[in-house]
Amino acid sequence: MTRKLTISGAILVMVGLLATFGSADDASSSAPAPAEITIPQSAVPIVLTKKEQAETEVVEDETTSVLTVNTSESESDAFVLQPSESLPEEPAEPTLFAPPAELTIEESQDAEALTLDSPDSGSDEFPLVSGPVAQPTSDTVDAFDTLEEQAPIVTPESEGLEFQITSNDGTTLATQAPVIPEPVQPTFDPVEELSDNGIQTSVVQAPQISIVSKGPKVIRAGEIGEYLITATNSGTTSAEDLFLVTHLPEWVAISATSSDFGEVDQLPSAEGVQLQWLVGVLGAGETATWRVKLAPEKNRPFAMDIKWTIQPQTIVNPIDVIQPNIQLSLDGPDVMTYGDTKIIEVRVSNTGNGDAEDVVLKINPGIERGQSIGALPVGASKVVELELTAEQPGFMEIDASVAVAGKQHDEQSLEIQIRRPELKIAVSGPSKKFAGNPVTYRIEIANTGDTVAKDVVVSAVLPVGAQYKNSADELLAGKRNLSWKIGTVEAASTRAFEFSCVLMQDGQNQLSVRIEAAAAESRTGQFNTQVTGVADLKLSVNDPPGPKMLDELAVYEIKVMNRGTKTATNIEVVGQFGYGIEPVKTEGRRAELIPGQAVFNPIDSLAPGQEVVLKVYGKASKAGRHKFRAVVKSNNPETSLVQEEMTWFHDADQTDESADGPVILTADGAGQ
Repeated sequence: MTRKLTISGAILVMVGLLATFGSADDASSSAPAPAEITIPQSAVPIVLTKKEQAETEVVEDETTSVLTVNTSESESDAFVLQPSESLPEEPAEPTLFAPPAELTIEESQDAEALTLDSPDSGSDEFPLVSGPVAQPTSDTVDAFDTLEEQAPIVTPESEGLEFQITSNDGTTLATQAPVIPEPVQPTFDPVEELSDNGIQTSVVQAPQISIVSKGPKVIRAGEIGEYLITATNSGTTSAEDLFLVTHLPEWVAISATSSDFGEVDQLPSAEGVQLQWLVGVLGAGETATWRVKLAPEKNRPFAMDIKWTIQPQTIVNPIDVIQPNIQLSLDGPDVMTYGDTKIIEVRVSNTGNGDAEDVVLKINPGIERGQSIGALPVGASKVVELELTAEQPGFMEIDASVAVAGKQHDEQSLEIQIRRPELKIAVSGPSKKFAGNPVTYRIEIANTGDTVAKDVVVSAVLPVGAQYKNSADELLAGKRNLSWKIGTVEAASTRAFEFSCVLMQDGQNQLSVRIEAAAAESRTGQFNTQVTGVADLKLSVNDPPGPKMLDELAVYEIKVMNRGTKTATNIEVVGQFGYGIEPVKTEGRRAELIPGQAVFNPIDSLAPGQEVVLKVYGKASKAGRHKFRAVVKSNNPETSLVQEEMTWFHDADQTDESADGPVILTADGAGQ
């Protein structure tokens, strides 16, 4: 607030007071007591001048002005008020005068002016002027002819100003300073607390910075005015990056600038010069000062506006964000063999920093609808084992997914190749064969799959009547079912073996083969051989051993056997004797006896392997060597077999073998 003091009445009062205290002995006892002057707290400094003969010293130091008035012992000097520009360089001795009869001090509500009235205020030669609205009188225009027309006098705020009046002996006459209320320090709780429910409270106390600027309110053009800027941290925490800046017109010269803390710099600006004071860190309770000496070169008012900043205080609330991180891992084989059963391990892990609730696992195939595994704390894992049987060759994909509270978290898949051996069998052999002859078959086994075939077994069923021929060339009758253990057959490889048998059945003979292996599908194969059957009749005759007496019967055994593979039909058998011996009877089949022959009734059929034994009894009529012939004929197959034997007959008196005559056989078998 700016207070304006006008008229010289106030000056008269003050001079009167000074005279009273300075020359108490010379004062009249009947003089009235001096009036008491009360200056408001926010009043501006007062500038006193004297007439040329007055000896008054005015000391201007800073805006916190201390006004010192030195009085002489003479009471005859008179003082008047003049602007500060008209102060003489060498002040004279002041003249004392009596104070006015009445002193009035008024304070307006709008704080615009403070007026001291006296009876002679209108005729005062040197009025007191202060503030932007005070205009010089006509008597003082010449003293301000160097000022720009109607240039206002810049009056800073009165905060921080002091007013003091002292006598020439150093006695304080009056003191009035504005009352600056102490800043209210905010109260903070420096303790950081963390409640049980997870709510934290953090408190940060900001530094308490106060900036005080002191210096003269009025500077003569060309002279130097010194300003002192003080920064004080009255808080409990340090202020960081404290920075002050002010702008000055270009016509204000900077005589000197210094600081006891930080760095000072000046930079050109659009308005003129920019002064900077980088204090940096100002600790709690510390004070830093900045001295600036200015010398204005023009008669112009200007303002030294100081702006300051500090680094904003930061309140840090460490906040931990927790989130479960559910991860899946599938552990299982990459390759399986068809038919194998393996365990697939599905692991659900929480690698995050928060517990997971309501965890649901889905596996396809297996657990398509999902399975709840409950809560999963931080760092915990759960394992679900899935039994998998490979039932189809190719690629099988196992898909697993996990969700937490209905929100999908992770998906994993495992592709398993299911391999299977594929066997093929091929049987080769003769397509045609006569019955009874050995037949060799070849069996080839091929694995066309993508993995090895293990425990390979080949089984064969021989045709009806066939006989297996072993490695020792022995025929094993009645053994039609055969099997061989092959072992393993690698993928894309072939194995083969051969075996022999004798086909006895006339017609189509089929060999059936079956192959089996672990994890492989069984395969079967067949091979047909057209067998042509042949009836093979064999005739054998057994004559009586040794010689025979004439009175003895000789027995001749005729054996007919079908050693072929086909039934022989319409078989005729005849027994023929030479001259001197005749058939007397037969056995085994009905026969017709005629001289020299025994003709058996025809044999309708003789199956393969069957035989017929016929006997003919003969009696010799004379001694000698007699022949016997057996004849076998058949038209299916066309067969004609003849076998002869000779028997020696003799009587009791005969010893000469020369008596024997020749035996002649006719075509019809009659003996002569």
